Amino acid sequence: MSSTAFPSRPQRRTVLRGLLAGAAVETTSACSSSNPTGTLLAATTGMRTLLKTLRKDGTPQAALPGLPGFDEFTELVGLPEVREMEHRYR
Repeated sequence: MSSTAFPSRPQRRTVLRGLLAGAAVETTSACSSSNPTGTLLAATTGMRTLLKTLRKDGTPQAALPGLPGFDEFTELVGLPEVREMEHRYR
């Protein structure tokens, strides 16, 4: 769907690694953008770090200080809202 077909419709852009960044995204008239590749690459880096530590030390303990705690993670993924809906629709 092109922006010329629906000029008043807000546009969304998915930012692929290296194609658009910062101010370049702002000039696209997009109302929002996402960077799925960047977040996957960051997650991959974190997984590699933890697994290398596990292989080297036999425990992931040394890699844990850089990671979110369980409570922070469940908040990030929206678990409290899921629990709230579970209680509401019992």
